[in-house]
Amino acid sequence: MKTCKIDHVLIVLCKSRSQLSLAFSRVHEAYEGGKLKGPLKGVNMPFEFYINWYSDHDQSEQEKSMHDLIIDSDCKYIIASLIGDQSSLYHEWAHAYYHLNPEFQIIVKEMFDALPDHIKKVIIYDLQMKGYSSVNFLDEFQAYLIENANEFGKKCYNILVPIHLKLRELCKRPILNL
Repeated sequence: MKTCKIDHVLIVLCKSRSQLSLAFSRVHEAYEGGKLKGPLKGVNMPFEFYINWYSDHDQSEQEKSMHDLIIDSDCKYIIASLIGDQSSLYHEWAHAYYHLNPEFQIIVKEMFDALPDHIKKVIIYDLQMKGYSSVNFLDEFQAYLIENANEFGKKCYNILVPIHLKLRELCKRPILNL
């Protein structure tokens, strides 16, 4: 496992899906509000949520080890993914960036609100099918779109590419110093 901290974000890179899952799946499900619909590829959550969850639950050995690593990190947000999975890392980074930057949240909302209604409906339906609550739609919209311009299908692609490029310009990929 490797870690680094960038702009108050602790980044944890796990060697295997098993390591990621054993360390984070329960707290991730608590933060996301439901069971996983597939293998865990990445994790994101505010540090405060993590600490509150940890204090209210019995811990496995892997969760205790992760807590020991995280507790002294002096961070505001935690993200984790697999070593080498740049796409998931960028997706999780986008969540941290969104959470920590109110100005970015406003820009994302304006971009989403300016979309044609038929495109918004496709995006909302896609996010609902992935199990997201409406309170998380804007955050998930931007994170998926930063990760992949084609995330919401071919019918949306041409309209979403300029937004994808603008979001990537605003939320740059993290440069890891591991």
